[in-house]
This record gives sequence, C-alpha cells and structure tokens, in this order.
Amino acid sequence: MEDTTLLRAKDVAHILDCSPDDLYPLVYSGELKASKVGRLWKFRLQDVMAYKKRINGHGTEMGRKAG
Repeated sequence: MEDTTLLRAKDVAHILDCSPDDLYPLVYSGELKASKVGRLWKFRLQDVMAYKKRINGHGTEMGRKAG
C-alpha cells in the first residue's frame, strides 16, 4: 500500500532545513511535487523524501550548489 501521508509546507521546510518560502520555487519548477488543497499546498511524504535523496545524492542543498 502506498504511503499517502500529507505534510504542510512548514513540515517540509523542517525536513529539508529551509524556509517554507524556499519551497514554492521548487514546486513551480517541478523539482518538488505538491498539490493545492484549498489555498494550502500539501506535500506527500514520499515525494519529499525522494527529493531529499536526490539533492543529497548530487551534493547540492535545496537544488542549488552548496558552497
């Protein structure tokens, strides 16, 4: 069965160690999947963890080069 845990932007920002405002460019660019529920963005835990794994595997932080 698929995990359908939904997270708020605040929760995702905590997981990714960033500001909630940093998430929206990632959503609009398609780098991080999210769905709009009413006026709020919701993120599936599995999508967040897949994104975190991708950025950690490429030596980048939040989709930008660390430095």
